[in-house]
Amino acid sequence: MISLGFSRIRMDKDVEIIRSLITTVFTWNSGTSYEHARTTLKQRYGITEHDPFLKIFMPPSRYNQDAAGTRYYYIDAQGLHSSVDGDPDIEITRATAGDYTYAVEVDVQTASDAVTQHTPDQAARANSRRMLLTLTVSAARRVSSLAGTPASARTRHSR
Repeated sequence: MISLGFSRIRMDKDVEIIRSLITTVFTWNSGTSYEHARTTLKQRYGITEHDPFLKIFMPPSRYNQDAAGTRYYYIDAQGLHSSVDGDPDIEITRATAGDYTYAVEVDVQTASDAVTQHTPDQAARANSRRMLLTLTVSAARRVSSLAGTPASARTRHSR
């Protein structure tokens, strides 16, 4: 693939980073684990609290706090959880001066323990949604320009 301006070896290394990032973003089962995922994005991937990804796509979890400082997360009250459902589709969209930009489609399974149905099977209460992420990985293996669009969002652009 060198003739197209990008290296397969480099792409394989980037895919490792992208898979780890996807797992971090979409795998949580409590308010605490959701906040831990946000912290990991900041520490490991350099995403800042001012970045639109953490402000809009993955905002801080809502919670109430008692006088002792204990947090009661909305995520926990609703029994929300999320996990990656299968392998993501990762496509390179641009290679420029050592920066590779990717479009990533990932199926995410979400569920709420607060949903009651006539079945004890949690999988029957789960919902799988396709999410689209775009991001750039530099030659130094740094992630930037992370953006996400949930399946329920409007189309960002089309040709």
